[in-house]
Amino acid sequence: MTELNDFLKLLFARMALPVCPNCHLEIRRNTPESIWEESRNWPREGFWIILFGLPVQGRDPKELRSGLLRMGFLRLFSNGQTLPVEQWEPGPQEREIHVVVDRFPASSSDRGRFVDSMEAAFRYGKGWASTTLPDGRTLQWSNQWKCSGCGLEIKEPVPNLFSFNSPVGACPTCRGFGRVIDIDPDLVIPEPWRTIRQGAVKPFSMPAARHEFRDLIRFCTRHSIPLDVPWSELPEEARMGILDGRDGYYGVKGFFKWLEEKSYRMHVRVFLSRFRAYRMCPVCKGARLRPEALQWQLMGRTLPELCSMPVETLTQFFSDLESRTEFHPVSQMLLSEIRTRLSYLEEVGLGYLTLERPSRTLSGGEVERVLLTRALGSRLVNTLFVLDEPSIGLHPRDTERLARAIRRLVGQGNTAVVVEHDPSLIRSADLVLDLGPGAGARGGRLLYMGPPSGLMAVEDSPTALYLSGKRTIPIPAKRRDCSNGKFLLLRDVRENNLKGIDVRIPLEALVCITGPSGSGKSTLLLDVLYRALLRAKNLPGEKPGRHGGLEGADWIYRVELVDQSGLGRTSRANPATYSGAWEHVRKAFAYQPLARSRGWGPGMFSFNVPGGRCESCKGE
Repeated sequence: MTELNDFLKLLFARMALPVCPNCHLEIRRNTPESIWEESRNWPREGFWIILFGLPVQGRDPKELRSGLLRMGFLRLFSNGQTLPVEQWEPGPQEREIHVVVDRFPASSSDRGRFVDSMEAAFRYGKGWASTTLPDGRTLQWSNQWKCSGCGLEIKEPVPNLFSFNSPVGACPTCRGFGRVIDIDPDLVIPEPWRTIRQGAVKPFSMPAARHEFRDLIRFCTRHSIPLDVPWSELPEEARMGILDGRDGYYGVKGFFKWLEEKSYRMHVRVFLSRFRAYRMCPVCKGARLRPEALQWQLMGRTLPELCSMPVETLTQFFSDLESRTEFHPVSQMLLSEIRTRLSYLEEVGLGYLTLERPSRTLSGGEVERVLLTRALGSRLVNTLFVLDEPSIGLHPRDTERLARAIRRLVGQGNTAVVVEHDPSLIRSADLVLDLGPGAGARGGRLLYMGPPSGLMAVEDSPTALYLSGKRTIPIPAKRRDCSNGKFLLLRDVRENNLKGIDVRIPLEALVCITGPSGSGKSTLLLDVLYRALLRAKNLPGEKPGRHGGLEGADWIYRVELVDQSGLGRTSRANPATYSGAWEHVRKAFAYQPLARSRGWGPGMFSFNVPGGRCESCKGE
């Protein structure tokens, strides 16, 4: 959303170094110029012997000697000594010889000679060269992305290798989502305190699976697995045997695999959906990138590891990286763009977020501020920005940060038009337009237009009355008694940034959960409580966030989520169809004598089905 991924993938393609997955050694691709710069720290006495390796196994020694002499190579290096090519004879176990390209004087500053010698060593060594120093050290070099330990060759990276939105970089198993739909063991065994005979294996406890239940009983009897011991107390080997199957028994997974072949039937798809959930991809472990991309690191960190850091920590990481050395101008520009966007996120109070956080898990206030930082990062000028109630769901502390960010946007030479109800944002505006005085037919009049200070004088403006304090929302004189003994208890909630908290929510009461944006309100209610209640009622839904347990679900008959999502699945949906009122209206029209005489049913008065809707616009 902030375009940071675009800059990060370009930066990794230019600056990251691969790490061999076998040897765990960092792989560096060297150039003669980079080796020359490194040689400034080598001993300055004696000679630097520049070499390349030449395989000799299975080759005629005489032809090798004559070939080397024809190419101008006169010496070999063996056991710390140089010897003429003519004197070399292969040893019984010798597989490779080291040919001397140059005995470069350590005190020399002849950069051209050194670079030419290294280029020759790389050319004849097929990408490999070495340098022996006067202190006895031998340094290995390669101008390819190739591991010096095992010889693994890694392809040259392209920017899209580090993008989960591209087939080049996305994990082939989850296609870049980081999650896969799979059978969820927690749904298969929702009540681990039950025994096998009591129906601990949920799919086999249903009437339609009587045959599978009998197979399970026979398997357990054959392998001496107790039928009257709670599932949670069974040995791990026994549980794995029931789930995965063994010794000719198909197990729970084999049963679902067989069902997959019949998923063209509606009731089978419904059955499967009851035991499926999104789970972390088993291949990329949620990193969303293919294994080849995870081999590349920047200062010891892969791209997914960087994206899992909080923004404030990531800002410090790139500050340290930028201060280490001088970079190519293009790399310097990429680093500058990344740091600028990270600083914008910190300015609007989002320093606690991680870049990997899915947008669907962000609160409304967080989304507004992320989009605002994108506008700031674009550095647009002479642009009109329209913001529709950006302070919705924001804590007063965060509203002040939002106002500063909007002010910065205006300071760049732009115009911001904001639809807003928050008093602090109204007072911080340069110009206020107040419409009213009511809604619908009672609205539409321009009550005031001018600086915020003059708004207070408008007598028929509800906005002015509330801003001046003449009208307020009264605080209830009496609160509802919450000591009826009915409550929901969430234990040890640890999802996202929640720190293992216990939450007790009384029932039959209005309970308000508040706090700054990003403090965990939406995570607590939507990701943990709502999903945990769905699971407790054996209803389909995503896996709840990490928590220790839910108590009191038996007090709840059903659970409904009311959020800011659209009213329906189609563009034809409206409040009447969503609330069900339209159903009664259609039936009332269908009961009219004329409709009954013509055989018209409720569908004739529906804009969703052929016959009732206008076929020119399809009811739109």
